[in-house]
Amino acid sequence: QLRRASHTRGCCGRQAAPGFSTSGGKGIVVGRPRTPAGSARRRGHAQPQPAPAPRPPVPAPKREDTMAEEGKAAEGMRRSAPRKHSAFRAAQQDQQWKIFSDLDSQDEAEMLQLAVFLQTLMDFVPGGTGGLSREESARQMARFDEEDEEEEGGIRVDTIQFHGGTQIQGDIQDFTLPKGSITPALAQQVVEVYRRGGRLSEKAVQKILRLTYRRLKTIPNTTRVNIGPGQRLTVVGDLHGQLPDLLHILDEAGMPSEQHILVFNGDFVDRGPQGVEVLCTLLALHAAQPESVILTRGNHEDHAICCVYGFQRECKEKFNADLIFGMFVEVFRYLPLFTIVNDDVFIVHGGLFHDEGVELAVLDQIDRTDYVPKPPVPYPQVLQGLDEEQRNGEYLKQLQRDALWSDPHAAMGMAPNPRGAGVVFGPDVCRRFLERNNLHMVVRSHECVRSGLDLPYSGDDAHLLATIFSASNYGGSGNDGAYLVFHTAPQANSAPVGRDGPGGASLHYQVFTFKTSDAAKSLESQNQTSLHGLVLKRRAQLLRGFEAADPDNTGVLPMARWAEIMSAETQLLIRWSATVGALVPEDCVQDNGVVYRRFLETFDLKVRSGTSGGGGEVMMDALYANRSKLEAIFHFFDTNGDGSISREEFARGCNVINQTLPPEQQLRDWDHILDLMDFDRSDSIDINEFMETFRIVDAKDGSLDGVIDLANGARGSA
Repeated sequence: QLRRASHTRGCCGRQAAPGFSTSGGKGIVVGRPRTPAGSARRRGHAQPQPAPAPRPPVPAPKREDTMAEEGKAAEGMRRSAPRKHSAFRAAQQDQQWKIFSDLDSQDEAEMLQLAVFLQTLMDFVPGGTGGLSREESARQMARFDEEDEEEEGGIRVDTIQFHGGTQIQGDIQDFTLPKGSITPALAQQVVEVYRRGGRLSEKAVQKILRLTYRRLKTIPNTTRVNIGPGQRLTVVGDLHGQLPDLLHILDEAGMPSEQHILVFNGDFVDRGPQGVEVLCTLLALHAAQPESVILTRGNHEDHAICCVYGFQRECKEKFNADLIFGMFVEVFRYLPLFTIVNDDVFIVHGGLFHDEGVELAVLDQIDRTDYVPKPPVPYPQVLQGLDEEQRNGEYLKQLQRDALWSDPHAAMGMAPNPRGAGVVFGPDVCRRFLERNNLHMVVRSHECVRSGLDLPYSGDDAHLLATIFSASNYGGSGNDGAYLVFHTAPQANSAPVGRDGPGGASLHYQVFTFKTSDAAKSLESQNQTSLHGLVLKRRAQLLRGFEAADPDNTGVLPMARWAEIMSAETQLLIRWSATVGALVPEDCVQDNGVVYRRFLETFDLKVRSGTSGGGGEVMMDALYANRSKLEAIFHFFDTNGDGSISREEFARGCNVINQTLPPEQQLRDWDHILDLMDFDRSDSIDINEFMETFRIVDAKDGSLDGVIDLANGARGSA
């Protein structure tokens, strides 16, 4: 049975520091981090700690034969009470985690739909100054090496010496790179600059992007790597812009070398605040040691997804230019998709494919640069009327979508994915894929799991697939982060790859879990805020459902019927009856029923001004990288010029756009799209709501980027 090899808690250990100083003409001297007592950080490879020996059973106390029977019963009740309480608490935690996971998947499905819709609108409006074309991004990436010159000003990273203290203080924030290639020592300096709160200059970031871009263009979709005795390979899951988690892994697992290969399995950006730092660190490490640092693409390494989840905005805020974001997106297009370790382990960000018969050789035929997260016409309907070559092209595109978006599920077979892209696949599908391709295990990420590692299949199929997720406390959920380490020989607390047992397996893996921060509030509180946001978004549909179930117009629905309608209209299959105490105010409960109109009236929005004084236009320009295009689109829809887009205007504008587009690119589901953007439920969209759509970073937490709060749902917590 697999046990956690290490469960380290605590933060990555930043303390107050004296900052930096110059020394002997050798450049900047910055303090070396002091490891606080109890910190999770350890240099070099983390060795697992042996599991503690089990305690001997405590003998039952001797009792007098004359003890009364009622005394025995009371003692039994006292002994069983803690077990019952523990089981009840565990069930509650499981329920809260299911709510969080289902809300996260639903949010991603809606954001995917919104991203594709907005990208279509952006493509419809030509020109404009907001945004960099793909052609210009590619041109910037292909500049000649002789333009790699010394940068004037700033502090060269290679002149810094680190000792005592942790933080860079003062105004010197832009650190530069020397001319030439990136060495392992230089990449290590980049790590240390970011660890201490420093920042690379825009030109330094461009250099890192160009160097990695040139190499990425030359490698296939599948990276094959073999480790031998004495070597190890670490697999890191989603990081989502959480730099402390990346630094912890590099400290504990060790830096890359010939003996230590690291595979970073996608979703480097979005959600978290330091996607730029995470990506630049990974790209610098890859540029320095490309054979020892492997980067695979995740579903968030995409232009449209980054526009709605926050990475575009982060680039704009940190560099005040469209160029950097455009260059990052160009790098995304060339990230490989798969890694195979020792012809045994298949590593992919999302999961397996809609076609159970796919073979590994086919995967290298995918044109990974020609990708959209969701086709305008769903697959396989898009194949109708196409010739054989076109059908094969669409088939390969769908394989890439599957690779980035699919998820495992416990049931047998395959089904559409609730996320809106890819499929969900059972253990039978996974087993047949592995057998067909002579593999023994799938390692994937893409899904936040409570312990950082999840083996979603059970029984004889438990060994087939592992989910690894490395962003700890993701979205405030309090989850652990984790990473896997593969060896060619058994290690302490390791598990064999495959079912042959330790003696017959060619690879063995350990699991290391950690947490670099604690949740600011309980998962139950987080879910309560998110559920309020969900009810707010679906208020109109819920009212229609409630009224249809109340033909006598009593205004009250039995609790069970209320729960059924909540499930049907929100598409969230949880025990809604268990949420009544937290979600339904006391004055909305009557005779074991819900006063549904009063219940819905408790949900409202308040919109706070994001600016004060005359700074509004400055903030708009700083935050919206595509403002000129967005404004053009808004005024295109707002035909009567009243400053808002009604539902009729929105539908009419979409129809006009569709007349200019081929059938496979036409806009669909615009009623639902308008509902997603209509934050104040006015059945229309004003300019602030329209622009705000591009600023949503994490709609699932109910705060909508801190600009739109839930007046009643959050009750001070948003």
